[in-house]
Amino acid sequence: MKSTLTDTIPSARFANGRRTSHVGLSEPIACTLVGTDLETQRERWLAHAQTFGRGHTETDDGIQLRFRNHPAVEQELRTLTAVENECCSWAAWDVERHRDVLVMTARSRGEGVATLHAMLSKLHLTTASAERRRAKLARRGR
Repeated sequence: MKSTLTDTIPSARFANGRRTSHVGLSEPIACTLVGTDLETQRERWLAHAQTFGRGHTETDDGIQLRFRNHPAVEQELRTLTAVENECCSWAAWDVERHRDVLVMTARSRGEGVATLHAMLSKLHLTTASAERRRAKLARRGR
């Protein structure tokens, strides 16, 4: 098993060919996506964050990622979170509109919280670099 956004999950164990962890959850921390499905999901998250990401906040029970508020962005977020709710059901994935941004919230408990932070930290770096690029372009008047 691999997380959908990074290549490894900290402190995970292997069982039945999948990387798993059983700490504090009713089901193992494991992703059912493999091969090209896993890579496609990862690439879609990264591309969406790079293009439309507006930042993130780590929470006590998971993470919130902020995105540009646009119908097409919302549709893709809902599609991505629907896949995550199936393949990574150890966490709850949701999309809501808050003021002028879309917020994707992923929640879990126990080791699942740390796993969400680790999975989405690479996505945050992409989001942060996209914010820097947007600010640079705005300063140039583009």
